Amino acid sequence: MSEYLDSSIRNLLDTLEAEHEDLHNHVVVDETAKTFSLPGKPVKGRAYLAPAVVNLPDDIDNDTEYVKKLAELIEGYEFDESVEGDETDEKAQNAAAIRTSCDRICRVNVGAKLLTRKVYQITVQEDISDPYGNIISTQTCGTTTDNLSPMEAVLYSLGRCTMNRENFE
Repeated sequence: MSEYLDSSIRNLLDTLEAEHEDLHNHVVVDETAKTFSLPGKPVKGRAYLAPAVVNLPDDIDNDTEYVKKLAELIEGYEFDESVEGDETDEKAQNAAAIRTSCDRICRVNVGAKLLTRKVYQITVQEDISDPYGNIISTQTCGTTTDNLSPMEAVLYSLGRCTMNRENFE
């Protein structure tokens, strides 16, 4: 079952990329549900979505591009509005957020640490700051690959971070 889910995640990401779909809030799940959504109220304001930083060990680093796509898919959920950024430098991200009238910056870091033979601790850290570098919220979610593939563990952890976001007034 785990291999089937892992393969399904990869196929979805490949299909979306092939169709040049906007990965934020526009995934067609079926004909009756036109928008993929996670439970919870949207975070108010406009968010600048920085590119995800992914650090995986060599033996699973072939998942890096899929993990980045997965982060793109999930990162923007539950923000009222978002702008997808491509700057990798924090100062450039802050400047881009100000330039695009964003009042939040969402940064996601995904990492993995080998615990035992073929079992990893997957960690997703999400930092939400204002465009001037002041942290508003930070959280870390993670799980092991004991019963999940690395892709499934990343999806699970990204989803938990998204659902655990504070609502900002």
